[in-house]
Amino acid sequence: MKVSLYTISLSGGYYRGDAVPLLDIFPKAKAWGYDGIEIEGKRPHGSPLDLDAAARSAIRTAADDHGLELSCVAAYNDFSSPVEEHRENEMLMVRELIR
Repeated sequence: MKVSLYTISLSGGYYRGDAVPLLDIFPKAKAWGYDGIEIEGKRPHGSPLDLDAAARSAIRTAADDHGLELSCVAAYNDFSSPVEEHRENEMLMVRELIR
């Protein structure tokens, strides 16, 4: 079994202080003995609105440089709406998170 650090743990919502920038989490996760990173798919760490091709490449490089897997992206999706457009927006968000 491999254990990953969920970046929401360092997003600033569960302690006093600012969020740890995503790329700064990789050396911490390695030092703490984690095998991988689970990126929260929203701000401040993994919103597709903030991650262009260069930022996504930097994330993959940071994982490789620290010998960590990108084990998961938490999508926070909800397909339960009876409104078709809401479900379509959720699908679009998941597709962007996969990218």
